[in-house]
Amino acid sequence: MTLVLFVLVLALVSGIIYWILKRERSKEKRRFNSLVEKVNAADEAESASNSDSETPATTEEIKVPEFTAQWRKQLEPLRKAIEQLGMTAVAALTARDELARVASRRDDRESSVRWSSNWPTSDDPDASRRILESQVGKVRDLEQTKVEENQAAEKRQASVEPAREAWERLAAIIANLPAKELEDAPPEVRPLLSAALQLRDFYRKPIKEIAESCMNFQPHLTAPDKPRYTIDKLGAKLAEFFELLLDAMVKEREAASTLDDCGRSISSHQNWTSETFRPEPAKPTEEEVVRFLKLYQVWSDQGLPLLREIDAKRQIVNTRMQALEEALQKVHRFKLPQIDVSNADPEVFALYTASMTYVGKLEEAVSGRREKAKSYQEAKSDGSDEKPLTTTREDELAEQLWTLARKLGYAIAQKNIAAAKADANRHKGYFDEIRSPKPESGAFDLEIYLAAHADFLNKTAEREKEIELYNAQVEVLSTALAARREKIQDLAALLAEAVDSVQKEVGDTCGDSMKGRIIFASRISDDYRGQEQKRSAVTGPRPFY
Repeated sequence: MTLVLFVLVLALVSGIIYWILKRERSKEKRRFNSLVEKVNAADEAESASNSDSETPATTEEIKVPEFTAQWRKQLEPLRKAIEQLGMTAVAALTARDELARVASRRDDRESSVRWSSNWPTSDDPDASRRILESQVGKVRDLEQTKVEENQAAEKRQASVEPAREAWERLAAIIANLPAKELEDAPPEVRPLLSAALQLRDFYRKPIKEIAESCMNFQPHLTAPDKPRYTIDKLGAKLAEFFELLLDAMVKEREAASTLDDCGRSISSHQNWTSETFRPEPAKPTEEEVVRFLKLYQVWSDQGLPLLREIDAKRQIVNTRMQALEEALQKVHRFKLPQIDVSNADPEVFALYTASMTYVGKLEEAVSGRREKAKSYQEAKSDGSDEKPLTTTREDELAEQLWTLARKLGYAIAQKNIAAAKADANRHKGYFDEIRSPKPESGAFDLEIYLAAHADFLNKTAEREKEIELYNAQVEVLSTALAARREKIQDLAALLAEAVDSVQKEVGDTCGDSMKGRIIFASRISDDYRGQEQKRSAVTGPRPFY
């Protein structure tokens, strides 16, 4: 059955194509014959003008279609149909173009509402208010544009039907004319017929496309004529909610600013603790050792102010975060009615939609602030207020730490001297090669050859003694250097134990001078303890830094 239908359709299409081709051939044949007649007439006229004969040339007259009564009857309806189609089609195209402009404007405003909801960059309430009001304005403009687009779509719908009817009327008149080709029409009718054919063909596709787009258009939901939720009823509530949201946004900005400030202080402290310096005394003299210790002391004196700065800013962070959380809770607890935005007037819709957008952005921002504040709570702290005075016992303990550090300084200087000696001796370990004598070319002299070998053996023996002495010196110097290094590690470990002991005794309430001395001794011991000692230490991180 399907095959039969296919064959029938194919035959029908072939027949239509054949009929169209036959008609076009007929047209072309008529045009060709007319052209041939004109050319022949022109040739005959030219031939007659060039001839000496006085007999005029005879030409065949071209048959002109007659302007019949039937043509006269169709003339006025055709004129009116042309005029009607021109006016209605232009109106439909104008309505189409206007709708496209409004739709483009609506797309731009939708993108602006969706993607351009900025967040304030400062804790200035006016800045936050301007941003919120701007968003309200964007939503309001978008809703107005949707109304305008619906109206433009209605105008397009209203304009396309007259245009379609006018086109069909003109097409029907053309179909009922005595002739549909310009060559077959009388001269009096040809301009009108040409205009009719052009308008018919020109407006066929645009009018069809406009009619189809009207069918596919989905009107936007807009506020009803009598909305349930009006600004008169909800204006005060929305304004109150607006102010609570604004306050929470300002609190978030204040917390963000404080967190950034605290972060900079923590970064400064981290840079201080990780500062890469390791001064060493060059000589085991009091002057060099004290210089070495003073460099560590200067570094340690910077620690307590940085730690206390972090503590102060962290307290501000806690205060600001608490205020932010309270402001956010007020927003969440506010009894704002559940508004059906499809049944709200434009102003209510704009205020409600913009506010809900920024509630979501506020919660997003607060989540980030919580994470950052939590990480800042883990920063090391001095744990006490400034305390310039110290007790006698603290002074004694501070002196003990200084003494141990001083011993460590001397050990480091002695190690450096031992290392310098070892380096100097290492440069002596390069000996020239002593080569055995070889027979000379020419006459062989046994006595000279034996004397050369005796000298070679003597030099080799002396060189072996030199190497033996050098190796002995290397061993002595290496042993001394290893002993100095071991002593440094022992003194550093002893200093670390002393720090732990002092820390346990004085606690966190000791004076600033004692705390500075603990930081000072902790850093020196950490710098010079062996890696194995650091890994096996059970005391944990050094206090205060």
